[in-house]
Amino acid sequence: MAAASDLALAAGIAVPDCEALIELLAGYLQTAMGRAELGQLRFHRSRDELARLQRRNQEAGLWLARGGFGFGSILDPASLLSRAQAPGAVLEGAELIQIAAFLDAAASLADALLGEEREQWPELAVLAEKIPDTSDLRRALRRALLPDGSLDDAASPELARLRRRRAAQRVAIESSLTAQLRRLGGEGVLQDELVTLRNDRFVLPVRAEQRRRAPGVLHGASSSGQTVFVEPLETVELNNENIRLRDLEQAEVARILAELTTQVGASAAALLEAVAAVGVLELEAAKARFARDFSAVPAAFDTELDLVEARHPVLAAALRRQGREVIPLRLQLGNQRVLVVSGPNTGGKTVVLKTVAIAAWMAQCGLPVCARRAQLPIFDALWADIGDVQSLEQNLSTFSSHLVHIRDILGAADAHSLILLDELGTATNAAEGAALAVEIAEALRLRRAWTLISTHHDLLKQWAAENSADVTNGSVAVDPATLAPNFQFRLGVPGTSAGLDMAARLGLPESIVAGARARLSAGEREAGRYLQKLQQQLSAAEDRVSDLARREDDVAARELALAAHDRAAMQKQIAALRAELDRRLALFAAAAEKQWKQGIESLQIEITSAQKRKLALAAARLRRETAESFQSGVLSALGTEAATPVRRREPRPGDRVRLRTVSQPARVLRELFDGGFEVEAGALRLQIAAGDIIEVLPPIAQTTKPVLDHHAPGALEINLIGLRAEEALDQLDKFLDRALLAEADEVRIVHGAGFGVLRKAVGEALRAHPLVARHFHPPQNLGGQGVTVAELK
Repeated sequence: MAAASDLALAAGIAVPDCEALIELLAGYLQTAMGRAELGQLRFHRSRDELARLQRRNQEAGLWLARGGFGFGSILDPASLLSRAQAPGAVLEGAELIQIAAFLDAAASLADALLGEEREQWPELAVLAEKIPDTSDLRRALRRALLPDGSLDDAASPELARLRRRRAAQRVAIESSLTAQLRRLGGEGVLQDELVTLRNDRFVLPVRAEQRRRAPGVLHGASSSGQTVFVEPLETVELNNENIRLRDLEQAEVARILAELTTQVGASAAALLEAVAAVGVLELEAAKARFARDFSAVPAAFDTELDLVEARHPVLAAALRRQGREVIPLRLQLGNQRVLVVSGPNTGGKTVVLKTVAIAAWMAQCGLPVCARRAQLPIFDALWADIGDVQSLEQNLSTFSSHLVHIRDILGAADAHSLILLDELGTATNAAEGAALAVEIAEALRLRRAWTLISTHHDLLKQWAAENSADVTNGSVAVDPATLAPNFQFRLGVPGTSAGLDMAARLGLPESIVAGARARLSAGEREAGRYLQKLQQQLSAAEDRVSDLARREDDVAARELALAAHDRAAMQKQIAALRAELDRRLALFAAAAEKQWKQGIESLQIEITSAQKRKLALAAARLRRETAESFQSGVLSALGTEAATPVRRREPRPGDRVRLRTVSQPARVLRELFDGGFEVEAGALRLQIAAGDIIEVLPPIAQTTKPVLDHHAPGALEINLIGLRAEEALDQLDKFLDRALLAEADEVRIVHGAGFGVLRKAVGEALRAHPLVARHFHPPQNLGGQGVTVAELK
């Protein structure tokens, strides 16, 4: 696997921590194929290619949520496939069974991605389509080979015949030697009464001093010399035939292995493509597991840089091992493309730069970014000058090495570059370093390069404030009481280095700290006090905002609790009224049925079963309409709140919602970065907070009725696809009423296969329906699992 630094140089980029991130990702890979694909990771600049890779990330996350696929048992057969292509090559049985195992796993992977749910992951399905159909080759290998790699008797008729003959031959040899054992064993000639094998021939162990009493061919002696191994003359020809059959069997085995190798070699080119596809799919699965473990998301590409809760994955992994969490970064840059980050030592300035750099690099390598949301420009180049570097070979100091690196960056930087400069202007005279830093920053500003600079120089902070149209300050904060860094990033505000305050806190003699303060100019002391006061005021303001947010959450929670209590009381009243309604309707139905029967009997009229069904249906419809009318009156009497749908989930784009401040329903257009929403209410388009949405309204009822047409003589059909289960069952009930009035014997209900939720609901409703005799799924050419046919009584 190529080193990340090599990848960076090949792509024209230089980003810190790439190698550590590659190692972190490699821990999610189980096969050599996946690791090979990780080694092919590239920095992409094509918008179309990046969009495709981000879609892959999303699909892989869905695939993982649906169960994914394990890659741990798949061995890389690439080297074996290359050998199989060589003329005259013969692979061993164990090697062929390894190829068969890969083909089985690859076929299972393709089946999973190209099955009924393939529309959920079209990009992954494209990769799976590169895995060829190897069913014939797999059958040939599995039929010929046993799990240990040896050949099965069924590998060929000739092999089966030779093995049967060898088995019979061994029986004949054993029979002959058993007779010899009985004869010589009683005479004390044998060392042990057993048959052994020497030079692939069956022999008897004879005492050395009794050799003359056991005529036959000598096949050596034991290490002690006390035992000789003799092949009795009676079994010589039998052993010769066994050896001949063995040679024929081995020749047939070699022929079969050569034939199987030839079959593998003929398909090797396609199979090597399958190896690459499996490697890519494993890498996508590894990205998805990484995204799940590190709460990473696919990046979006736009003209602004906007990172919400961004984290450096390598730092996050290191702190996680210590039981700690990274403080996330919130950073948004648009017209202001240059950011000057200041603050105390060990406060996290370098982490800010590295987090942005690694996020941009991951996004353009097709990796999910560790953030709640990541929007980035597409960069042509990423350059970073971070860390204490020097070149002994070129006899350069740390300062000189930084300057050489920055010189190269200035030679290549343009409006499509991301530049990260850590502690710019250090390691030399402070005044000269600050002046040089400002000029370097100004050159990058004029080129419109996206630039992040960390610094302690007040001159650079001042320059940022003076060029606020293109440049902004940022700072990492300290605890106002302890002066310890808290790693909170603040955009738009310069930070204080607080070096003397930290020196005092760390225990340096008070006289030294006081002397150092006295050596500062009045302007420097005033600037330090101003920045420190500003940071304290910001901390206090942030605390107040957090407190207000907590109070708002508490009020919202109490409002929801009260609303839930009111709804529960109303639902209880409705339930009691419905129970009373059911009781009275049952009495009414019983009395009506009794009177109807008495009337029919008094008139002595004969009616058909269909007419009886129509009368029963009329009574049932009357009862339902009465119940619906009564329920509507009850809900109206209880007020609009009882009839209002309850908000049961978070709003999503496309939902109809009711707002606190607008009377008419609105439609959600999109979710905003801060958790709010953009909505459309009539001619108004508003941006609102999530708390301004009272509830999610149900979809507007369809203006068209479900399809109801004649599918075949005597049959009716209804299409329920796209309806929620509750709506579908209501439509189904009315449809069955109409079918009964039409005197249909059979109806078709089209519900689609999908995940089976609607199909199951329809089946349960039909099973309990008094008008349905039985129901079943038709043959596949008539709808299969997507259709249910019901026969009416």
